[in-house]
Amino acid sequence: MKNYRTLLKLRSQSGLSRDERIAVCVRVKNEASELPRFIDSLKKQKMFESIHLIFLDSGSSDDTVSILQNLNCDLYSIHSSEFSFGDSCNLMMSLSDSELNVFFSGHVILEEDCFFQRIFKLFEQIGEFSGYFRQIVNEYLGYSIYDSTFLKYYFPRYNGQSPVLLKKGFHFSNAGSVISRKQWKEIGFEDVVASEDQIFAEEVSAKFDGIYYFPDLNVKHSHNESPESITKRVKINVLAKNPNGVPAYKYYFSFLKLFLSLFINSFEFKDSLKFAKAHSEGYIIK
Repeated sequence: MKNYRTLLKLRSQSGLSRDERIAVCVRVKNEASELPRFIDSLKKQKMFESIHLIFLDSGSSDDTVSILQNLNCDLYSIHSSEFSFGDSCNLMMSLSDSELNVFFSGHVILEEDCFFQRIFKLFEQIGEFSGYFRQIVNEYLGYSIYDSTFLKYYFPRYNGQSPVLLKKGFHFSNAGSVISRKQWKEIGFEDVVASEDQIFAEEVSAKFDGIYYFPDLNVKHSHNESPESITKRVKINVLAKNPNGVPAYKYYFSFLKLFLSLFINSFEFKDSLKFAKAHSEGYIIK
């Protein structure tokens, strides 16, 4: 982990037990409009009073910091120039002493009230593990057929089974995940511009024989992105895992597969074409 020269602690959580077992780690920037809903859903969680809350702001220009100043939490800030998706995860893990560290985005909503109970129960049964939660659309932020189709495909229900141990085919995301301190110490997050969560999960699965998925714990998370934003995000993720680009056939395969999936799930031809084209263009590295 790099040395964060601009790291400041803006407030401290009071009344925290010294033998904390679970920490919530949230990276935020300009989340003021959605942060209150996330905090409300967090406060409804069983075991909430015993959870270490850690927030890291990276240069908000709205009321994000003011909102968090009124929450009993540890609040840190860094300059936006020092932020990266990969290493900021290492920073947040270093700010916690907990055995289990639960990562959320600051604009999600937790649908159930038993997230912490469930992961702690599994921890008592099997010991160290890392895993992730099911994501569904967030009606407050809005969503497109692109969001709903991807979330349906990436985060299936598994016929009532939960948790499910997956050794491949998982879609680990720090918008809603739980990370073992022991596993993190052995692997850590790569300092990449994107896909740090999936890269971490693949290494954990290979070394510790799988990743746990909780399909009955729902995190509302969608962005309703524009086609231009989708292309930009996909391109960043493709380059993070394939610095030299990908073969041209990936573009055509991605377009055809996604168009068919979008159309089958929506029967909206124009939107299916628009979003499939936007996503696939992220594979074109110039």
